[in-house]
Amino acid sequence: MIDNVAMVPAVPQMVRVSSRMGSIAMFADDQTRELLQANDLDDLDSLFARGKSAGLRHEGRSVWSTCLTAGSDDPVRIFVKMQWGRRRIWPRMTDLKTGQAYQSLARREWNGLIRFQSAGLNVPQRWALFEQGRLHVRSAVIVREIPPAHSIEEMIQFGKWDQLSAAARETLLETVVSTVKTIHANGLGWRGTSSRHFYPESRHADGWRMWLIDCEGVHERLTSKVVARDYRKLLRSMQHSGADSTTLDQLRRRIEREQVYV
Repeated sequence: MIDNVAMVPAVPQMVRVSSRMGSIAMFADDQTRELLQANDLDDLDSLFARGKSAGLRHEGRSVWSTCLTAGSDDPVRIFVKMQWGRRRIWPRMTDLKTGQAYQSLARREWNGLIRFQSAGLNVPQRWALFEQGRLHVRSAVIVREIPPAHSIEEMIQFGKWDQLSAAARETLLETVVSTVKTIHANGLGWRGTSSRHFYPESRHADGWRMWLIDCEGVHERLTSKVVARDYRKLLRSMQHSGADSTTLDQLRRRIEREQVYV
């Protein structure tokens, strides 16, 4: 676990590098670029070479992590999300409606992080974005590790949820619903609403600070159907995570207070 870190501003001064036609590299700042360069992680070829043995792989995408050191500073863990394959010629209708057509998953993650930061939500610090190709695409996004070690899903599955007091669990559920309300209040929807993407950080007497990861599903064009979808996915994910009936009933009641019935 790392100390809480200052976030990149909502509209940071990015360092942009275009090495050739159809190739883009963006870094949070010069210091970040130099650190990645010193660790041979400042271009797509290097990232894909290092990520060949990534433990978490799906068709056309993978996620891996590593620790970086800079002088006498403590090691910093970063996560690299990569995508490769042929770009869709005909985009999905939902992508057209939400303005995400023809965007790589790395670009969607990058934009989602910006939108959530602008809404005042806690998300991983953006470090770099890489894109290459027009028809056959490779892309990657690098983010810094967040302070909490476990998602809500992991807390449930590892028995940490049951170790919380009843009051702490209720407060945590209230924080989850309040976070979703903030997302919607800013005109955003989130296809990634899931217990595995909510990372609570205990602040003891001050309750919980919620961190969100995997933001590629963040989009604009909020509708009542999107609101219902997000809450429905949240409740369903808690069921799949193994939450007990009391927890599910408490979450359902909090959702219904928002005049949403799932």
